[in-house]
Order: sequence, then C-alpha cells, then structure tokens
Amino acid sequence: MAFRSRRAPGSRPETRGPRRSSERRPPPAGRAAPPRVNVRAVAAKVLGEVLERGQSLKGTLQREQSRLQKEEDRAFLKEVVSGVIRQLPLLDWALDEVIERGLEATQPELLQILRVGAYQILFLDRVPAYAAVDECVEAAKGLNP
Repeated sequence: MAFRSRRAPGSRPETRGPRRSSERRPPPAGRAAPPRVNVRAVAAKVLGEVLERGQSLKGTLQREQSRLQKEEDRAFLKEVVSGVIRQLPLLDWALDEVIERGLEATQPELLQILRVGAYQILFLDRVPAYAAVDECVEAAKGLNP
C-alpha cells in the first residue's frame, strides 16, 4: 500500500510548533509595540559621556541599562561599552588607518559609533558584520550634521 498525501500538489505543508523569533505576531489591537531601541546608539552615548565628559562608567552604564527592557539588551550594552574601553587603543589605531580626516577631525558622536561598530566587527563573533554595520549606520542617521 502506497502512502498518499492529503495535500493538493504544489500546496505548502502546515507548519506546527512555536513561531520563530523572525515571525513575530503583531501587537494586539489598541496596543502599540514598544519602540525598538538601538543598543549601539545607547552604547555610543555612554562612551561619549565617559570618555569625553569624564562621567563615571559604572553610574552611566547602570543608568542606561535601567532604561532598557530586555535583559539581553542590558548585557549587550555592558559587553560593548566595556569592550570598547578595554580595546580603545587598538580600535583608535584601526580607525585612524581608514579615516582620511583622522580621528581628531571626526565628530565626537560619530567617533563613538565607529568605535562601537569596529569593536563588534573585530571582537564579537556572535554579531554578523552586516548587522553591526547596519545598526551603526542607523545610529549615525540620528546624529546632527
């Protein structure tokens, strides 16, 4: 006896099981989705406050982490900020090699975003390079010229 499918030829099979994170359901009617936070932009803001204005790393980082809803975003923020500060001489050397104007002529807010992106590309294996670039470009779009 041969097995026969009940599906019509060319139709798609039913999917079962949990939805993938990429298949998010829209929010219920009457309730807006929470705004998406660009953690790279937040990291650049923290770095600017610490490196340019001399603010406390611990206090600034804790303040910004408390504003993030997801634990994974808070952990990612801490990893990126700590990593950039740890690798600052190497990141600045690498960026200085590719920025024609040099680091000194680069807008300070943009420099922090570039440091965040360079850190992700060079040191974080779990973040694909295209995602790091895309998110940093989005963060840079929010800067004033």
